[in-house]
Amino acid sequence: MANNKKVAISEKVKEMNDLLITGEEFAVIDIETTALSPEKGGMIIEIGGVKIRNGEIVDTFSELINPERKIYAKTTNITGITNEMLEGKRVYGQVLPDFFRFLGNAIVVAHNSDFDWNRFFMYYFPKVGIYPTNKVIDTLALARLYLSDMPKYSLNVVCEHFNISLENHHRALDDAQATAELLLAFKENCAKEMFNSSYRQEGEQQDLFNLAILEENENIEIVDVPLEVEKPAEILLQAYKLKRIKYWEKELKRNTFMRRIYVTITEGTVYFDVHTKSWYNKDVKSALNFDQLTTDVLAHLQLRSLDEFCAFRN
Repeated sequence: MANNKKVAISEKVKEMNDLLITGEEFAVIDIETTALSPEKGGMIIEIGGVKIRNGEIVDTFSELINPERKIYAKTTNITGITNEMLEGKRVYGQVLPDFFRFLGNAIVVAHNSDFDWNRFFMYYFPKVGIYPTNKVIDTLALARLYLSDMPKYSLNVVCEHFNISLENHHRALDDAQATAELLLAFKENCAKEMFNSSYRQEGEQQDLFNLAILEENENIEIVDVPLEVEKPAEILLQAYKLKRIKYWEKELKRNTFMRRIYVTITEGTVYFDVHTKSWYNKDVKSALNFDQLTTDVLAHLQLRSLDEFCAFRN
């Protein structure tokens, strides 16, 4: 472990290091997107996941996602994913519940979790009624801690340091598999050494965090993780009342329609996409069980199935 500098690390990174030592199940994830920000229209177009249990890879998840819009040539040039590859694939409202089941209670791992987990999943999960509480490890933050003398910490560079193969960089499953191997390398070669190193000693730890010493000593590097985005509410909405159910449609092009059924409850509005048979949260601030909502809506309308609900008009 190249570590000639003294390293002052945040409580968050220390927690990640300790989770790596004590954790038994990890879900290593990666995504490909159409842009860098979901607030500016960025969509997830591929998810890759690798499940590690007791140091062994036991399962994988890989799926392309139809963004319901054309992707730019720049995205194709980076990822190799084309519009033709995404045509006919499931939309995110169909894929994310399956991916959440894949995650389970595992510790989530990503290389730059601020992008994959905080920026994208914590934006799109609530839109389909999912509010995860998984603990998170960022291998980028750990790489900066363990390999303090490296000039760059991109996934391919750090993998090369450990002789980890990464042939199809910027494809989600390939990147997730490489990150999984990197995590195991960190666990084997770095985590316990860092756990037992001098920064764990209370006196030196306090010295390292003393701002005066940090300002005077150029040989101390501060290792931290990006600021986390504000997480959505995790409280499951137990009681609500149905206020209004309204069908809506818009013609996108000749004989092609977007069809939704908006359901307003006491806490806000959700909608059901008829084409994909998927629920989406519009502005409800609490976690919502969409399976229970489906049952309540069908009972309210005296319908027997989702197929009948899809035919609902008012």
